[in-house]
This record gives sequence, C-alpha cells and structure tokens, in this order.
Amino acid sequence: MSSIVAQYMGEVSERMKGHIARVARNHPNGAFSDDFENTYNMTGIVFSIGNTTMGGRFTGNCIAEFGILTVLGQFDFYLEDEFADPADVGLEVIDLGETIYENIHRPLDDYLRGRPSGGQRLGIHTGEPYPITDEWTGSFSGQIYADQGRSRFG
Repeated sequence: MSSIVAQYMGEVSERMKGHIARVARNHPNGAFSDDFENTYNMTGIVFSIGNTTMGGRFTGNCIAEFGILTVLGQFDFYLEDEFADPADVGLEVIDLGETIYENIHRPLDDYLRGRPSGGQRLGIHTGEPYPITDEWTGSFSGQIYADQGRSRFG
C-alpha cells in the first residue's frame, strides 16, 4: 500500500495545504477540522485497486500572532475499494488444468470407484467481491499568513 499512499499524497499535497489554510483562517486561536473524499485512479500502481475512494479527516489547532497563523494537527486517512474480478464483469475464469481435472478426471475416477460425484464446475463461476481497505495517519504543522492575499495557500 505504500506506493498507493505515495501516489495519493503526490496528487493531493498542495491542494490539502490550501484546504487546511482556508479552514484554519476561519478558526484563528481555536480548534478546526474538516472531512475530505475523492476517487483516484490507481490502476497503474496496483491493478486490483483501480479507481478507489480515498479520504479522511484532519483536525488541528490554530494560534494567531502578528498576522501569522501557526497550525498543528493530524490526518486520519482511509482507502475503500472492492475487487470482484479482473474484467469487472462478475465472472472469474479458473485454471484450465483444474477445469479438466474437476470436469473429466475426477468424475471418471469417482464413477470407476463407485463413489457418487458432486456438482461439476464449468470452469467459469461468479466472482466473489472482496473489500480492499486501509487506514493511516499523519501529522502536519506550519505557518501561514492570516491575510489570504499575502499567502500562496488558500
């Protein structure tokens, strides 16, 4: 997951700084927080992730002195995705060797030994979706101008 986190942080780092600055300016000398969420394409990083939802919450404190805001806080991030099958069509193709064994060899062997044969697998069955999730935290600190016009953030 570290490569996904690195890709995500590379994409949102500057926007996140501006977002924190805007929220902090509305809470000089006090606590602040906000939630964020978006969908990001991570197919090039990990195929099974694809388009995934990533977001979280930041909480912090702001102290205003002499036109400067000092901000300190923490991030709580999450990743939420679901993987069903490579083609995302609800089917999963099983191994050809396993298909031949399950559909030909095992039933024939069972028949010759006088054992009842169970249900046959056709080589294709529905994919069972499974969740892909992660959570991580981080911290932030910095100083910005209280006057938004003087700052490159927010």
